[in-house]
Amino acid sequence: MHRDIIKKNTLAILFPYVRSIISHMTLEMQLEPIKLPPMNINAFFENKQKPIDK
Repeated sequence: MHRDIIKKNTLAILFPYVRSIISHMTLEMQLEPIKLPPMNINAFFENKQKPIDK
């Protein structure tokens, strides 16, 4: 349980920084900057754990 909380919160905290770094690095390489959309990490993990109904 604690491992899941740490995993979710760590990703939620780091994701904006990763998005910024990726965008900045691609811009510095004189490429079209890659812009990752904002993402709700907690909702992502909740949806991932739900079974898919067919």
